[in-house]
Amino acid sequence: MSCVFVSCLGSLFTLRWKWHLCVQDDEDVFLLSKIADILRPLLSCYKEEFFPHFDKLLPHFTRLLGPDRPWPDHQWSLCVFDDIIEYGGPACERYRNCFLERLLALLTSTSPEVRQAASYGIGVLAQFGGEGFVQTCVQAVPVLVAMIEAPDSRAPERVFATENAISAVSKVLLWRSQAINADELIPRWFSWLPVWEDDEENPHVYGLLCSLLEVNHPALLGKDNANLPRVVMVMAEAFAKEAVEPSSPVGARMVALLNSLKVIAEFKRESGKKSICASEGSCRSREFTHPTAIFENPPLGNTMTSAIGVCSVV
Repeated sequence: MSCVFVSCLGSLFTLRWKWHLCVQDDEDVFLLSKIADILRPLLSCYKEEFFPHFDKLLPHFTRLLGPDRPWPDHQWSLCVFDDIIEYGGPACERYRNCFLERLLALLTSTSPEVRQAASYGIGVLAQFGGEGFVQTCVQAVPVLVAMIEAPDSRAPERVFATENAISAVSKVLLWRSQAINADELIPRWFSWLPVWEDDEENPHVYGLLCSLLEVNHPALLGKDNANLPRVVMVMAEAFAKEAVEPSSPVGARMVALLNSLKVIAEFKRESGKKSICASEGSCRSREFTHPTAIFENPPLGNTMTSAIGVCSVV
């Protein structure tokens, strides 16, 4: 069955190149998007077993990445190679020389759509590409940071590319943290939150936030847990913007963390230190210990308490 699909796709490409000699228009872009849509379920189902069939189409997709090609060619070729990485895993090494150099170069494309596809590619390389692509991910991080922190990065036409770049950095932090200075990058990453535009990528970003909060990571919380109120506000805004569904796996983790913080906040506000009187009549103080109290003396002010209240109704 896959051979039949590949044969049909080859015919479509032949027609496309004939059209391209005369005109580059919306129909051309539509055809590319449909080809990518057909390949995705095949790669998802057969994974690297589909690679021998994909090899028959490889010259077409490699040509689409050429510097002389228009941005839609770059976008849809990258989308296909992104799927190769995501569903093929480390076996995507087979195509390293076909896509890697252009993937890195297109992170700085003038087209937001191309930057979005390239950023997604770095993210899936970090998550699925294996050890052979670790240095590629490290090399991409400064470029992603520059894209995210550009003055116009949150403009409507650029926000999806920016949030995909944030997700890519999240995946590098989550899957390849041993290869980078995570303690230095995490505060910077946290300053980019919240995100809410891309439903598929939001769980990766907030999943990392949960993981850092669950281990009381000092690079996230800051000195004396000074960032804790903002962590809660970010989660509150994520729910308010419907970036994460409370019933989803990541949403459930966020709700559990917020509920734990609410218990701590209420105890700190109402009880403070518990005084225990010794049998001889003297009293001594001890700090409250709670199984979820991963934060030592967090700054639980009105802002944080209010934010937790917002989230508790989710």
